[in-house]
Amino acid sequence: MKKKELYRLAVEAKMAKGVTKELAIGLVAGDAGKCYSTVARAMRNTGNRNKKSRVGGKRVIVIPDTQCKPNNSTEHIRAAARYIVKKQPDIVVILGDWWDMESLSVFNTRKQAEGLRIKDDIDCGMVAMDEFMQIIRDGIPKRKMPRLVFTHGNHSMQVRLPRFIEQNPHLDGMIEDETTPFLEQHGFEVYPFLEVVNIEGIYISHYIQNPHSLKGSPLGGAVTTMLKNAGHSFIMGHQQTYKYDKQFLSNGEVRIGIVAGAFYQHEEGYMSVQGNRHWRGIFMLNEVANGSGDMCEVSMKFLLNQYGDKVE
Repeated sequence: MKKKELYRLAVEAKMAKGVTKELAIGLVAGDAGKCYSTVARAMRNTGNRNKKSRVGGKRVIVIPDTQCKPNNSTEHIRAAARYIVKKQPDIVVILGDWWDMESLSVFNTRKQAEGLRIKDDIDCGMVAMDEFMQIIRDGIPKRKMPRLVFTHGNHSMQVRLPRFIEQNPHLDGMIEDETTPFLEQHGFEVYPFLEVVNIEGIYISHYIQNPHSLKGSPLGGAVTTMLKNAGHSFIMGHQQTYKYDKQFLSNGEVRIGIVAGAFYQHEEGYMSVQGNRHWRGIFMLNEVANGSGDMCEVSMKFLLNQYGDKVE
């Protein structure tokens, strides 16, 4: 950053604290006579930090569905946190279904529900998030903390609890959604199920609904078709697969479509042997701007080998 620009930002930072322009100029001029770092420190102390933008756009790390369950390993989540510390992105997005909340599933038979406990389901996801955020906070200075975005999924308490109460009305008022305030305490922007958040021109939600579906079904089919039906860049989880496409339009626009719905080590009993062989991991987008970004896949195997507990 040029010295002239630094002085201007320092003056604006002091004015934001209620100092007159004349006094701010005098104070900054006095600081400038000391050293460059003194001026930068004065800017930081005002709380009006102007984080230097990456050349070409933002760096965004996206974490697909983790579906935390009691007694399942969460080493991969800790590994993802260490990867985030290493890469220090501008934004971290969690696509939802952090909690599996199997105990609240209205599709459980009595046998399937045997032994399941709501408290256990909630606690395992909270412990995993506490560990995840502790690693990030220990490794990234507060002034460089990324923006944290969380989109609720269909497994969340926000969705499953009302359905469960409908079938068990005697529990109305006895159970509350503890997850949303918990996430907000960790610093997340929390978006309700199916609400879409626009990040640098990319529309993100647990899943994107097909605008041509009268029932509001998720986008489906080949990712090229999904992009065509959506009409804009998007990122979604939900589907236990991995799809990616990047389209260059004649007007100079670039659109990307990403579907990634699995970041867990366990296998799902309702899926076949072949169905459980889908890709699992997180991904990072570099130079995110104007609805585009460059994809970097980060597989589960890579994370555990390079950032797992034993490596740490």
